[in-house]
Amino acid sequence: MLHTQISAFLSSPPEAVWQAVTDNTDYAWRSGIDELRVLSDTTFVEKSGRMETYFTITHFEPCRLYAFDMQNSRFSGRWAGTFSAYGTGTQVVFTETLQFKNPVVRAVAFCFMPLHKMQRTYLQDLRKKLGEAGGQRRG
Repeated sequence: MLHTQISAFLSSPPEAVWQAVTDNTDYAWRSGIDELRVLSDTTFVEKSGRMETYFTITHFEPCRLYAFDMQNSRFSGRWAGTFSAYGTGTQVVFTETLQFKNPVVRAVAFCFMPLHKMQRTYLQDLRKKLGEAGGQRRG
């Protein structure tokens, strides 16, 4: 199992951060995916290259908690984002856990799966979406 967590302070208010993260109809700002299709109120699929990953939203507490289960041919897992007002900005914590289906991939995934890099890229894309140049990390 692979687990990673990243936290950051964003100068945007929680409502703006929440809207950007949870609006699955506006995904062009995300450099890591090619397409996103909403299947229902609680399910969507992301396509990156030829890989499709299916998501089922498990928690949706506005401006507090957004979480989902995810699955594709290579792994299953969970992602959770927490949002907290911090002064005039927002403290976010994104946690991801993956379980690889192939035992060989599972054995070497920690060395070759750039999960933390993917989370940093997502956070960088989010900052650009919100019009933030940099930002401070907290936690």
